[in-house]
Amino acid sequence: MFQPKNNEEIKLIIAPASGERARLHFQKTVEHLWTLDELQKLAEIPDEVVLKLKHHQPFAIWGLRAVKRLETLWKRISEGDVILFYANRRLIRWGRIVCKLQHAELSKQLWESSGGLPWELLIFISDVKALDIVFRDFISMFLKYKERFIPQTLVVVDQSRMKVSIQEIIKYLQEVSQ
Repeated sequence: MFQPKNNEEIKLIIAPASGERARLHFQKTVEHLWTLDELQKLAEIPDEVVLKLKHHQPFAIWGLRAVKRLETLWKRISEGDVILFYANRRLIRWGRIVCKLQHAELSKQLWESSGGLPWELLIFISDVKALDIVFRDFISMFLKYKERFIPQTLVVVDQSRMKVSIQEIIKYLQEVSQ
């Protein structure tokens, strides 16, 4: 189990996996969990990332395109943060952030870029668990968003938008994980 450094600094991140390409990426790198050996066959991985991932196998991988808005969000993400994956009006997976890495070559090995920018802002996730939570119910229990809120891109939830502590949200997620 992942042990965070300071509970008050843990952020809640919502990652939509709803579009066709996002669903394919989700299947390849979140539903399918990775090992360090598999990853190292695709590209050279920096030693500091290898050391972190070695103790959190298997892990999931998510990527963002290196555009200013997403890069700003990506920089706010840190080790120990909680990430929720959203698709079809439901929360479908959750886990804890292990580390991040900007790596265009690895991104191209993981996901087709179809001529666009690669998803090179990588997020490595441990302790990935399946969920089946109606997103609207989750919002009404835990977040100060309108019930019809639908994440269109990565969201780093501000603590002022949480109705309860992050620890209460984690406890709930642990109880309902499949």
